[in-house]
Amino acid sequence: MSDKKKIIKEKLFENFQPFFLEVVDQTHLHKDHIGYTKPKDTHFKITVVSDAFLEKSLIDRHRKVYGALKEDISGGIHAVTIQAYTEKEAKTAGVI
Repeated sequence: MSDKKKIIKEKLFENFQPFFLEVVDQTHLHKDHIGYTKPKDTHFKITVVSDAFLEKSLIDRHRKVYGALKEDISGGIHAVTIQAYTEKEAKTAGVI
């Protein structure tokens, strides 16, 4: 596991106490994009399931995740795809 991926997981566990958390490094999918210079640790897909998202809009959920990762995003992470669910939503969607 890369250092950035480990840090992302730690911060999300600390902030959301998730039922489920998956962090996938997708940097390899962006190697042909303009500006691509690093071989890893710049593009991530995050799936987080937490009741911290109860009664929160999609935009508020994303803001919370971005807020938890603010330093990391400004420190080299180029893109983050976020899927943020409550436990009930994740079960309905077949995520868990």
